Amino acid sequence: MGYACGWEFWPIVISIGFLSALVSYTWRRRSTPGAISFTYYCVFVLFSQLGYGLALAATNPSIKLLWTKFDFLWQLPMAVAGLCFALEYANLGRFVNRRTVALLSIPFMVQFALTFTNYFHSWAWELGIGVIENFRARTPVGQFLYLYGVSITFLVPVIFVWLFFRSPLHRWPAGLCAFGQLLTLAILAVGNRRMSGTPIGPFLFLGYVPVTAMYALALFRFRLLELMPIARKTIFEQMRDGMLILDRRERIVELNPVVEKILEMDAGSVRGKLAQQLPPIDSIVVGRTEAVTPRESEIHLEAEGGGRDYVLHLSPLKSDTGYYLGQVVLFHDITTQKQAQEQLLEQQRALATLQERVRIARELHDGLAQVLGYMKIQAQAARNWLDRGNPEEVDQALKRLVSAAQESQSDVRDYISNAQAGMSPSLVLEDSLREYLAHYTETYQLRTELEASPEWSGQQLGPSASAQVLRIVQEALTNARKHAQATGVRIILFHENGRAHITVADDGRGFNLAQSPLDAVHHFGLRFMRERAEEIGGRLEVRSEPGKGTRIMVDVPLEQEAQA
Repeated sequence: MGYACGWEFWPIVISIGFLSALVSYTWRRRSTPGAISFTYYCVFVLFSQLGYGLALAATNPSIKLLWTKFDFLWQLPMAVAGLCFALEYANLGRFVNRRTVALLSIPFMVQFALTFTNYFHSWAWELGIGVIENFRARTPVGQFLYLYGVSITFLVPVIFVWLFFRSPLHRWPAGLCAFGQLLTLAILAVGNRRMSGTPIGPFLFLGYVPVTAMYALALFRFRLLELMPIARKTIFEQMRDGMLILDRRERIVELNPVVEKILEMDAGSVRGKLAQQLPPIDSIVVGRTEAVTPRESEIHLEAEGGGRDYVLHLSPLKSDTGYYLGQVVLFHDITTQKQAQEQLLEQQRALATLQERVRIARELHDGLAQVLGYMKIQAQAARNWLDRGNPEEVDQALKRLVSAAQESQSDVRDYISNAQAGMSPSLVLEDSLREYLAHYTETYQLRTELEASPEWSGQQLGPSASAQVLRIVQEALTNARKHAQATGVRIILFHENGRAHITVADDGRGFNLAQSPLDAVHHFGLRFMRERAEEIGGRLEVRSEPGKGTRIMVDVPLEQEAQA
């Protein structure tokens, strides 16, 4: 049959099968940039391997020469296709257009014509030299075509090396491709020199093994032509948040344009630096350790047009097998959010102030206005008794008038004192109560005691709820001092089932709830306390018996603001 298949032929068959799988894989993903060029590259390598294998197995010199020409025919197309693939994958596809491909293909068309007409002119190689082990392109035209193909072939690893240093996202696959190309060139160079008399057949076969193996790893392990790496790169560059990537040694590997703008630094001047050398992120990056846990930190940076606030999110980067690779730091701009929160708080403060003014006005109207009306009646009665010449009744009316005036003065003083003893933004309810009780005891000589359960520690109501609870306690103390004639008041704080419980118990004279309902005109203070509790979603309960004191119990939801 003219063919003898030795041991070196079967590895070539395996290589051809492997290349066929690569062609099928890449053609199915031909919509990805660079996939079509790579498919053509694999096809040309496959044809070259096929021609080489059949020439190696042929026993007839004419058949051997025919397959040698076939192998030689695909060398230049293979180099051009590899160059186009490398350019497209390195995001240099603007150089790959119809004009460029046409110009690069002219030497191939010349080679194609010369290869099958060499018998007539010997421009491609010298006649009589056609055996594959001794094949050389020795004519000037053949040497030019050979050097042209070698030059293009050398450009491919240069592009991959450039991509390796420029894009960390493609570092591993680009490194594999560059390594495979360089190793292929080295093996072919050794084979062409026929070191120690070794035939070049095995070397030529081995020359294609590294590049196909490296491409296979890049394709199947790192998914070189999948859309996800391209999508990730696009998201990385166009995302609104800043992203900074650190390696295992906490050196800056990559940063997107947003971080460049935030830091006001060029990416080239920042890459390779330690994270600790950048003040904005030195507070969140702590030590070189694989036990990195996600954490956050808030920073403020001055910039043109005003400062900006950012939340830094740090997360570890790990491989699918859990191997620690580095860290990623996200810069999330919260300036607008903080400004909106400040505006909302300012509006809430203004609304709360207005509501408190309306509430105080109503309390003054329902309480103090009633007392003033009573004082007017007593003054009119004293005048009438004076006109009738009854000094004893006049004296009694004046005494009631003086008592009412003293009570009104005490009420006004309490209003002023309570208004001044508002909730401090930096204090929780327990601390504000302790400050107010210390002042109240010193002013009115009323013994007070605050008792907070251990689980209450650290619990904090919302600002509005805390302010209302403080007002309720203030009103309860005023009632205990003025009406109950108490000598001591005990305040108990605890929480249960997601609700805060506040109890104000005095040792005063108490009263009969059945005869003195909360809606009675002379119990304005108790009514106001109930209204305040309901505004924050709470409940108020009063327990009292004559001679046994009064207990006012309030429970409100924890961490819940009142709905206006």
